[in-house]
Amino acid sequence: MKRLHIILVAATVLLLATGCNKEARRDRLRQKVRIESIEGVSGNMDDGWSVRLLIRNTTGYKPTLTACDGTIYVGERKVAHLRLLDEVQIPKRTESAEITLPVAVTLSNPLAALALVGAVRKGNYDGIDISLALQIRVMSANRTVNVERMPLRKFLDNVVGSRKTEKQ
Repeated sequence: MKRLHIILVAATVLLLATGCNKEARRDRLRQKVRIESIEGVSGNMDDGWSVRLLIRNTTGYKPTLTACDGTIYVGERKVAHLRLLDEVQIPKRTESAEITLPVAVTLSNPLAALALVGAVRKGNYDGIDISLALQIRVMSANRTVNVERMPLRKFLDNVVGSRKTEKQ
């Protein structure tokens, strides 16, 4: 009975240590691969949009963003749907690389979208939420990352190193 108790305690300690180790690995990965800034957005509704990002990837891997679908909300209203038009590969071992994301935007509510653009230009992110589903491939492994209805300010703080935006 005492041996069973020791095994259970050892298994619990091992599981807790493994769980903490996963979180530490995620934190290190977030520091190694991140969006440093949004460099610019250009395009139009007919041809699509190009979002230029400054990326940091100090790992030895070249992750590929294979798909991205997102929804932008203002209050409780869906304002826009975003979709990645083509795969984008992130260069490896770089402190600063600019990549361009080709994005299609479909507006659900054009008047609310106009209000959204005005608010973002002023830096007012209150009441703006974003949901994203990303498909990422690293070597032969595919991974889905979901962001469910997160406030835009929190998304930018967590994902983007700085909130630098330029209208072009």
